[in-house]
Amino acid sequence: MPISSLPQFAQLAFGGVQSLNQLQSAVVETALHSNENMLVCAPTGAGKTNVALLAILQQVGGRISGSLGQSRASS
Repeated sequence: MPISSLPQFAQLAFGGVQSLNQLQSAVVETALHSNENMLVCAPTGAGKTNVALLAILQQVGGRISGSLGQSRASS
């Protein structure tokens, strides 16, 4: 999955990376676009750290959306 297909704010976290690997691509929907729990088991070097980053970015994205909604409501 190309990094360019991720939301703009998430693309910034993957500077220099062109695409997610097979593991990351398989879980991106859950990690970045849902609040579901995940258990990822994979060998060292498989990309689990970037999966964790995707989950963190899901929370960041929620905060960004929430703060945008609040600023619009305040206007």
